[in-house]
Amino acid sequence: MRTVWHIVLGAWLLVGAQIGGVATAQTAYPAQADSCGQTLTVRVAETYFPFSVKNANGDPSGTDIKFIRQILSSMGCRFEFVFMPWKRALHGIENGELDVLPSASITPEREEFARFSHPYRNEVSGMVIRKGDIGRFPLQTVDDIFLYNMKLGYVRGAYRGALFAAFLEMPGADKQLIEVSKAEHGLNLLLNGRIDGVVGSPAITLAYADQVGFADQIMAHPFKFGVDPIHLMYSKKSVSKELVGRIDVALDAAVKTQAYKALYGIDAVTEMSGN
Repeated sequence: MRTVWHIVLGAWLLVGAQIGGVATAQTAYPAQADSCGQTLTVRVAETYFPFSVKNANGDPSGTDIKFIRQILSSMGCRFEFVFMPWKRALHGIENGELDVLPSASITPEREEFARFSHPYRNEVSGMVIRKGDIGRFPLQTVDDIFLYNMKLGYVRGAYRGALFAAFLEMPGADKQLIEVSKAEHGLNLLLNGRIDGVVGSPAITLAYADQVGFADQIMAHPFKFGVDPIHLMYSKKSVSKELVGRIDVALDAAVKTQAYKALYGIDAVTEMSGN
């Protein structure tokens, strides 16, 4: 059974509130009105720190959670956060069992079954390695992954920039890759010498390693697969284009505030663009 944390908030909750000051109490509030016309299910990751995590009380937490809560609550929408693995969430978006998947990049394949919000933050795609291994893997291009026979852990279906997408299409790339379920799985394989690097957001992997006491054993590799805008991804089967547009209006207004910039820091978007 998936873990569901359901929160119902009314527009009145955010009167005078800023992003950084949104209430995080694990209490359900009756909405004054449901302007979205449905209860939106929003995927939450358990260990995608600092954006999306399960806190010590077992509740959703993180900067993305704060931001999404603020946006949907300001509209008077009903919504629930659902803990769900990434691959299962993608299937949920495709078949209409999940409405909203945060931390998503736009790809042609996903556009077949999903709609996307305007960008709400940026994300660097790269890798982390064991400290001391930088001399073993002086990567300059993705071809060097083959040259140095580098074994990489990655989450299948997660977009990690144009360079990594190109690498996945190269003959023999599958021999360099080991699929991992989430950050802690990849970190365990890395520390045990099963792989040489974990592909993803280095900041997120390092933050998780710091939480579990292994930050002194790993480092971010300077090679980057890309810096990409991050979106909310919606199921075409359950979320209308009109509703996506209305949420974008609220999102666009929020990202212009100082509270938003304080929340996301260097990951904040600097200008908005449509899809």
